[in-house]
Amino acid sequence: MKSSPFVLRSGAALHLVLLGSVTLLAASFSCISRIRTLSSAHSQPLRAAPQRLDENVQGILYVNDRCINCAACSNFAPNVFERGPKLKHVVYKCWEIDLGAFYLGHHNEASFGAIPYLVRGKSSDGTDISVMVDVPRFSRSAVTAVKSLSPSGPDYLFLTHVDDTADHNKWVEEFPIMQRIFHAGDLGRHNWIGDTTLENVEILLKGKVE
Repeated sequence: MKSSPFVLRSGAALHLVLLGSVTLLAASFSCISRIRTLSSAHSQPLRAAPQRLDENVQGILYVNDRCINCAACSNFAPNVFERGPKLKHVVYKCWEIDLGAFYLGHHNEASFGAIPYLVRGKSSDGTDISVMVDVPRFSRSAVTAVKSLSPSGPDYLFLTHVDDTADHNKWVEEFPIMQRIFHAGDLGRHNWIGDTTLENVEILLKGKVE
C-alpha cells in the first residue's frame, strides 16, 4: 500500500513543529540563563559595602556610591548638595543647623528615620559640653562621625520621644560617661515599643510645663 502524500506532508509538518518547539524551548532556556547571568553581574556590587564618593568635602555628611542621581537631596538642600562630575550628587558644603549644631546622618529605620544631631556649647562653668539629640543608627561609621565632633563622646543623649530611642543602649555602652535624658511621660502605657530599659536612664524628667 502506498503512503498517502497527505500523511507524509502531515508527518513532515508535525516533525517541523516539534523541531521548532524544541529549538524555541532551547533558546528560551538560553535566554533565561543569560538574564540570570547579567542579573547576577549587575547585582553583585550592591552586596558590597557602600563607599564614600571622593568628591564630597571633608565632614561627617557625605554621599556614597549608591547614589542614583535622583536630585532629591539637592532639591531639598541646594546649599549643601550638588551634582558631581560622575553624575552622582555630592556634598560641597558642610551642613550645620546653626552655629555649633551638626546633623549626624545615619538615620535608623527602627526610629522611624528620626533626625539625630549633636550640639556643642559651654556649660555654666565654661567647660565644653556636647549633647546628642536622638539616636543615630549604631555602627562604627556613626561612632566615627560622632567622635569627629566630640572625641570623648557626648556628655548627654537627649531622647525626645519613645519613637526615637532605638540603639540607645548600644551608644551608652560605647560612651559610658554619657547620660541619657528622657521624660517619664513616655513610659508605662505610652511605652508602646516595650523597651523597659528606658526606665533606667540616668536623668528621668517628670512633670509638665505650665
